[in-house]
Amino acid sequence: MNRLNKIKALVLVFACFHFVACESFLDIDESTGNDKETVYRYFTSMNALTGHLYSGLNSDFGNISGALRESATDNALYTDPKGQVYDIYNDLWSPSNRIDDVWKKYYGYIRSANSFLENFDISRVERYKYDPDYKDKLLPAALMYPNEVRILRAYYYFELIKRYGDVPLLTRTYEIEEVNTLKKSTFHEVVKYIVDECDQVAPLLPISHQVVTVDPNGFLGETGRVTRGTAMAIKARVLLYAASKLHNPTNDKEKWKLAAKASLDLIQSGWYSLQGEDADPLFTKYDNGVLTSKQLIFERRNTPQATFEQNNLPYNLEGISSGGKNVPSQNLVDIYEMSDGTPFDWGNAAHKDQPYFDATGKKIRDPRLYRNVKVNGVLFNYNKQKINLNTVENGAHYTSILGMINSGYYMNRYIDPNVNLVAGRVDKYGHHYALYRYAEVLLNYAEAAYEVFGSVNGTDAELTLSAYDAIAQVRDAAGMPMPALLDMDYIRDERRRELAFEDHRFWDLRRWKMGEKVKEIYGVRITQEGGNTIYTRVKLQDRVWNDKMYFYPFSLNENAINPNLTQNPGW
Repeated sequence: MNRLNKIKALVLVFACFHFVACESFLDIDESTGNDKETVYRYFTSMNALTGHLYSGLNSDFGNISGALRESATDNALYTDPKGQVYDIYNDLWSPSNRIDDVWKKYYGYIRSANSFLENFDISRVERYKYDPDYKDKLLPAALMYPNEVRILRAYYYFELIKRYGDVPLLTRTYEIEEVNTLKKSTFHEVVKYIVDECDQVAPLLPISHQVVTVDPNGFLGETGRVTRGTAMAIKARVLLYAASKLHNPTNDKEKWKLAAKASLDLIQSGWYSLQGEDADPLFTKYDNGVLTSKQLIFERRNTPQATFEQNNLPYNLEGISSGGKNVPSQNLVDIYEMSDGTPFDWGNAAHKDQPYFDATGKKIRDPRLYRNVKVNGVLFNYNKQKINLNTVENGAHYTSILGMINSGYYMNRYIDPNVNLVAGRVDKYGHHYALYRYAEVLLNYAEAAYEVFGSVNGTDAELTLSAYDAIAQVRDAAGMPMPALLDMDYIRDERRRELAFEDHRFWDLRRWKMGEKVKEIYGVRITQEGGNTIYTRVKLQDRVWNDKMYFYPFSLNENAINPNLTQNPGW
């Protein structure tokens, strides 16, 4: 293989790893000319198939027709009442009106994974054995693809079961006639399958992928791919879900111990660590093609764009035509403590009069509040200028579009301050979405360990880290002191503070069976009276919660095609 063709092959691989869809390779039928013999004949095609499986990784920058899943929780709301997420708010979601429906999409990736594993043949790489890069690059890459594919298949199964509960478990390719008669496997059967896959494959995966030079003019990085830590993190999270109340109604302590042990294995690996809040909050800093964040375990890479900023930056900024779509709630803001660790209290006049800054303008709340939320009076960068956010009633950034809801806050999480949407000088940047990061692993462990021991200080010969010490690591990185009282409610609040807008709250409320918390959504009304700024907590929404929403509905079409699916309860 000459150098030019080798580079083309590697570019194709890496283009797919950076989530160019490469979807034509899935069309394996005579109508497209891509039969199996054609697709699996060439190494480059098999590379592309592997890369395609990365293109479905989740990144919730607005999966519900522009609304974040977070906006279907008590952390946020979607300000446009015409948005589809209002069908969740008003219980208009149904088998014929599905939301966030990923059934076909994820089973498509699973079928691709099964097909790949059935047809992959390492001997196809041997034709390149005289290439100078064969031993060090081409062969190791080829040997790793089946391991990555197995973990990606496990990832998609987890995404399915956390939505639908019991689902068919397909570990090979099926003909259409077979698929339409398949029965569901139980949630716990699929959990066992995911855990077994992670256990078997993790030792075969690298701890990290090295940067590969394919052109003297620059680097194309292999970071962003499945690693040993990815497999271990998926296992830890799926076991946490399996131990939670929705799936463990008898509160079997052994399930919690399995979850805790899985998280502790990753903690004790020493591969990841927390950094201060300002180290890399957007996970965008590179060093020779490698993301420098020491706590990223697995992330979705995205090409440069500015859609998220266009949808969520404040109104009335030049170039912003549809801003303020997803906005934080007062429910979320209230759980961020004062910087000394004491709770924020609306009944405390000092807190109410100065909820975010002291008289000198110094920030007085948990630093993570400002990381996640733009509050009234905060300075932020836009168009290479410092903007002072003004959400006072009728202020510069108060909602000015008829029918839109004003919570008094704007998103800050995942907003890139370098993005610019001013006509003629638009600047776009890559938005990388954290799927698994080390802070979550510590929080997973703290929750599971507390459930095992019934206290924050419990340890034993296997679980040698206390829940207290795990939480302390997270709060120390955030610059926050430990509280006097640390119980399960506090552990859950700490999880909410740390992981806001990272697509956890929606699923956490379900696995804890606390869906009713989404029913009343609050914001803040800010007014000026006699030179004073008055903050008033106000209810913005009354939403409907129905326990059937703990699981997604199966579509009417899928049930009609395959009656063995059976509908989820209540739908």
